[in-house]
Amino acid sequence: MNKETLFSIIFTLFVIFLMVLLWPLIKWFVLIILVLAIILFIRVAIESKKVKEEIQKDPQRHYNKVSGDVINAEYTEKEIDE
Repeated sequence: MNKETLFSIIFTLFVIFLMVLLWPLIKWFVLIILVLAIILFIRVAIESKKVKEEIQKDPQRHYNKVSGDVINAEYTEKEIDE
């Protein structure tokens, strides 16, 4: 067995040992990430619903706002080109 294979086996065993040793921490870390993702998803859904309701109440205002953003973007692009 050459040296690289031996180092590879030792490194793999060390990683497995660390995973077993740190599993409780990893489990809680993953759980926290999942909870935060769910909270973020719910907040985005609520904000999306609010925006949708605003658009339904006054679509012309939303259209004017979006058109203004497009005009500003085109103006900025022209300034950059010059």
